[in-house]
Amino acid sequence: MTILFLSAMMGGVLLCVVISVQRRLARVGGDEEFTNAALLGRAEIESRAVESPAPAHGAGIAERRREERRKVGVTGTASLLGSEESTPCRIIDASHSGMKIAVSRPLPVNQQICVEWGRQFFVGGVSRSETKSGEQILALHVVSTNCW
Repeated sequence: MTILFLSAMMGGVLLCVVISVQRRLARVGGDEEFTNAALLGRAEIESRAVESPAPAHGAGIAERRREERRKVGVTGTASLLGSEESTPCRIIDASHSGMKIAVSRPLPVNQQICVEWGRQFFVGGVSRSETKSGEQILALHVVSTNCW
């Protein structure tokens, strides 16, 4: 019974992601334009990226990372996947497998968040959350994106 329930839940989440991506594809204008937008989005992030120095006390964490994180400094909007309500966000850093954002209102851990800026989007699952200087900092792992 539990396995059936979990399978149905995973199917529902997958369906929501597919529908969300299809809507965004329709807005962009097709497969060729989608590919061009993805390449431009990646170039935009890389052009704004600044390598972040490894923290003095957390050098062990930096050594375990498979991918380089790059500071981004772009603003956008974040919303729970499937929700029409969005909140402004600041994209702190990004890699090929994740992203860190700052939002002013709480968003739940273990939920999927859609981050949009310009014509780019990033759907990610919230893996960690912490409050810093009045903002909620969310660590997202990639589910779907048109950025890279």
